Amino acid sequence: MGETPAEFVQKIDKATENAWEDGFWRLNYVSAVQPRAANNMPDIADVCDVLHREFWPERIRVVLLAPNVWDLRTAQLNNDEVDRLRALDVELLTIDARKSTHPVEAGNVRILADFFDFT
Repeated sequence: MGETPAEFVQKIDKATENAWEDGFWRLNYVSAVQPRAANNMPDIADVCDVLHREFWPERIRVVLLAPNVWDLRTAQLNNDEVDRLRALDVELLTIDARKSTHPVEAGNVRILADFFDFT
C-alpha cells in the first residue's frame, strides 16, 4: 500500500479508537505485510519491533503462506529472519498454501482462527 511505518501505526490507532467507541475492549488486528522491506515499509521483524514499541500487544503472530499467492517460495524467511522474530517474542507459523486439485478444496480455503473464552 506504500505506507510508512508511521502511517501503518496511525491506521491501527484509528482502528483501536473505532473499536473503543463501539464498546469493544479488545482489538484483534490483521494485516498483510511483506516479509522483506518493500514500498516504504521495513522487513517483517522491524515492523513487529515497531508494533511492540507502539502498542505493547499481548501477542504478535506472523503467519506465512507457503508458497505465496504466485506459487513461489521466495517469501519464506531464512533462519536469521526467524531468529530476529523469535527475539521479539513473535509467534511464527506457516500455512500450507499449495493449491489443490481436490474437488472439495480446489484452492487454499484453510482458515486460521483464534478463540477466546473470557468467562
